[in-house]
Amino acid sequence: MCGIHGLAWADLPLIESMIDLARHRGPDGNGHYIDEHTTLGHNLLNITETVANSTQPYILNDNVLTYNGEIYNYRDLRELLQQHGYRFDTDCDTEVLAKGFDKFGVDFVSVLDGMFALCWYNKREGTWTLARDSSGIKPLYYALTERGLAFSSEIKPLRLVGNFSRIDLDGFKLFYKLGCNPGYKTLFGGISKLTPGEVIQIDLKENRIFSSINLNDLQFQKTAECDDNELRARVSSSVKKCLMGRRKIGLYLSGGMDSSMVFAEASTHSTHVKSFSQYYDCHPLYGQLVNEDDQCARQLAQQFGAVHQSMIVNVQEYSNAFRRSISVIEEPRANMGTPSYYLMNKFVSEHGITVTLSGDGGDELAAGYKHHRNALSYTGENPYGAWMARVRDFSASINAIRDPQFLATEDYLTDYMNTWFPTKSLGSDHMNNLMMLDSLVNMSEDFLVRNDKLAMNFSMEGRFPLLVNDVKIYLRGLPSDQKYSAAFFSENWSTANKHIFRRCYRNRLPGFILNKKKSGWTSPIADWLTRKSLTDFIVSSICGSDLRRLFGISNPESVIHMIETHHRRRELFMILYFVIWAEEFSMSL
Repeated sequence: MCGIHGLAWADLPLIESMIDLARHRGPDGNGHYIDEHTTLGHNLLNITETVANSTQPYILNDNVLTYNGEIYNYRDLRELLQQHGYRFDTDCDTEVLAKGFDKFGVDFVSVLDGMFALCWYNKREGTWTLARDSSGIKPLYYALTERGLAFSSEIKPLRLVGNFSRIDLDGFKLFYKLGCNPGYKTLFGGISKLTPGEVIQIDLKENRIFSSINLNDLQFQKTAECDDNELRARVSSSVKKCLMGRRKIGLYLSGGMDSSMVFAEASTHSTHVKSFSQYYDCHPLYGQLVNEDDQCARQLAQQFGAVHQSMIVNVQEYSNAFRRSISVIEEPRANMGTPSYYLMNKFVSEHGITVTLSGDGGDELAAGYKHHRNALSYTGENPYGAWMARVRDFSASINAIRDPQFLATEDYLTDYMNTWFPTKSLGSDHMNNLMMLDSLVNMSEDFLVRNDKLAMNFSMEGRFPLLVNDVKIYLRGLPSDQKYSAAFFSENWSTANKHIFRRCYRNRLPGFILNKKKSGWTSPIADWLTRKSLTDFIVSSICGSDLRRLFGISNPESVIHMIETHHRRRELFMILYFVIWAEEFSMSL
């Protein structure tokens, strides 16, 4: 995992400044390429090969490649290319990518299994191909400027190209409606991003995008019935692929079903994987609720004989990490746990870990959330219909803003989704449609982007075995009624979700995991909002911003009322994240 940067003009000092600003993404080295039409830069985090064999940008014939990520099927692709006469000097996926593009052109991206953001520069044709993996694990931002197109793995380096200090109104509408910015919009006016699975081609002479496809439209494979042994084998194979490399590996063990599956398979393939969990310093009444996951994680690690480390987070540490976590993620998110995630990544990196594994993606593939039940009551033809009901539930208590110019209606949201969402990935199964939308909206643009940037801030690479194609495509192709049991529609839904996983691992995982209710990795916010250190921080941060008026906040009492009103707390944290982000990045409307 690395950082990549590009300018559609010659400017070595600027690309070197971009590389330097993203040095946390690649402390093992950096490189650049320049000609009269293009300047490319790269930060190297060395994982699978030696530094000498991993140098980028990679130049081959009339092509130049700069790339960030991991290609899990690169050895299979290398064998394919060898059949076409290519010889290889390294055991590095970068060389496979470069020679694959040399042989097959842009079509080669459709056979990649992994997480990636890349730029392939075809000097002969004067084009760039930019691509992002189909799950959206690796972000890639770009801006069309008067000098040409520029791109980067992060927003801060891209802001060296232009000021980009105006808040994008459409981006704000989406954030206030959804709690994140899905699709191509960001909150930075003038900066866009590739959507999950998007592949675009740019004519460098005309400074225009002339082709766009989405890998998610190409990946659907229908499967009639789940074979438990096959699914288990696929998960095992995917975990094994994610264990490749030369660096120390750690696993985020939440105590839930998904990370426990990954942990069980990792323990089969390696005895060197360390596990990590988190718990909270809070009132015992709340601790019983939020610390159960950590207790289960410790118990499971002990049962498997693994080395496990658990960290404690208190309210002062949580408050102190707020600004830094927002600066690292670069955009606000409606996720109260973000500072805790930042602290967890810091803790893991301090234990010498360079590669992390987690169970992200399981909920969005195997009916893990309560709102997935609502899909079966939807009878309309709108492909976003069941998802829109979920949006209504989320935004029901988000009502501080009344000015319609800042609000996204459902018609507005539908029109926006139609501009980017890969609708060929949707079908007649409404619950599977809802899970697909969850995957490419909240999972991609909240969970995965957060994980990428928090991990990379500490020079770590995050991997997600359940999002490897072997597992992801198989599960998406199954009818949704095979993913849950009948009790999913009862009060006991949280022990009947992801029934397909519980069934497949009934002989591998203990009962305290298989029968555990879903709780999510949460912080004890209700308790901590009674602590003066956090409430003072919230009041001073919001009241110190001129943007508070956008939300109808005129005095500290308005903020205190939101703190004390349970159903207003989600919006309270959205406002808090937003005003801190605007201050950190000097943004204005």
